[in-house]
Amino acid sequence: MGRTSLRKPPAGRPSPPCDRFDFEKLRTDLKQSNINTTNPFSYCEFLKQAFTEGKMWYVDKERLDRLLKKGYINKTQYKIWICALIEDLIWTRVIKI
Repeated sequence: MGRTSLRKPPAGRPSPPCDRFDFEKLRTDLKQSNINTTNPFSYCEFLKQAFTEGKMWYVDKERLDRLLKKGYINKTQYKIWICALIEDLIWTRVIKI
């Protein structure tokens, strides 16, 4: 695969080095490690970019209750998060319907 741009840049260098690598092989290697990527949003010979898939985090209902009580989220946002929490619990079979 050659060198990757995942190394720490040298001191004083503002961005990672622009190394060349096999873009499709890197995406395949990531997928084999259960890391999915989006479709590339730039696909030029000199610049190919894609985002990795975000990780979903579990949110406690008690935390949502506190956020609502303190006014950090409104009732609509609270309901959206509660529905997502219930859906996640059903999907992961923590609760049965």
